[in-house]
Order: sequence, then structure tokens, then C-alpha cells
Amino acid sequence: MTTLAQHKTRLRQQLRQRRQRLSATERDAAASMIAAHTLALANWSQISSVAVYLTNDGEADPLPLATLALGQGKHLFLPVIQTDNSLRFARWEPGDNLVENKYGIGEPEPHIQPVSVATIDLLCMPVVGWSHDGTRLGMGGGFYDRTLEIPSDTTTLGLGFECQHCDEIPREPWDVRLQWVATEAYLHQCSGDGVTR
Repeated sequence: MTTLAQHKTRLRQQLRQRRQRLSATERDAAASMIAAHTLALANWSQISSVAVYLTNDGEADPLPLATLALGQGKHLFLPVIQTDNSLRFARWEPGDNLVENKYGIGEPEPHIQPVSVATIDLLCMPVVGWSHDGTRLGMGGGFYDRTLEIPSDTTTLGLGFECQHCDEIPREPWDVRLQWVATEAYLHQCSGDGVTR
């Protein structure tokens, strides 16, 4: 019998292939539209801290959103992997020096003290796949799920492409639901039973 983990692994492979088929032009255009759609968040004007990520493996690029946020006086943060494989977040601006983590992804230098997710107003997360009920399929490391085990007032926003949408994604008890998903087409508000645009 197919296990849930095997099903998620196959789905992850299919969805990664979908996003990797997008051209550089399509990716750039999508990143700009994702940034524009994110500004429609009802609480955008109250948000002062935004955690983004450095794109990897064809993920939606948050740099245009980061640039807009910085231009509006918001503080940017990048994730820093902890020894327990949870995440904390350190201040960052484009152009800052970075050090590579164990996955070869840049993180702010160690002297920059990271903070917990509870201090972040808007947490932008990469998605491999997403569904209308806010279920997020990531790369499988569980970093964001561990980070969000403790409830906070942080708004969770998945950044992705329409081609990564799934009618249903297998959900496990520790999976944290997204409140919003921004794509090149819409800002989707997720709920347990559907999505509004």
C-alpha cells in the first residue's frame, strides 16, 4: 500500500518539475505580480517586519516584494536554521554579506542576533505545492512547521505559482496552514473549506 510519505514525495517531484519548466521571463514577471498582489493584504500598512527567503530550486522569487517592503520602511528578515532544525530570523537587506548554511543557502552573518517567529509580522514561505484550504507542501524538511508550532500573531503567506496549486494535498497533524497564498494571478485567502480571491 502507498504510504502518505510516498504520496507526498511523488507529488513533490511532479510539482517541482512544473515550476522548473517556467522560463526565466515567466519567473521574473510572476515575481513582480506576486509582490503587487501581496500589497493587497488587508493588514499590509500595519506590517513592520517581513521575513522572506532566498530563492532556490525554481521557487517564486520574493526579491521584488522585499524591495517594495524595504522602500516602505519595513524591516526584512531571512531565516536562519537552528541546531534543532527550526528557524529563527535575522535582519537583512539586499547586498548584505551572507554565509552559506548546510544546504548552500545564504544566511545573515552569525553576529546578527536572530529573533523568533513571534516577532515577525509577515512570514513569507516558499511552496512546492498549495491547496485552497491552506495546506502547504514544502521541500520535506519540516523547517517552517517546527518554527510555527508555537502560535503567534504572525501572518503566514505562501509565495508560489498557479501551476503549483493542487485540489488536495495530504495533510499531517503538524502541518501549519497558510493564511494566504500570493501567485502571479491572485492573492488567495485560504480557509478550511476553500479560497477567496
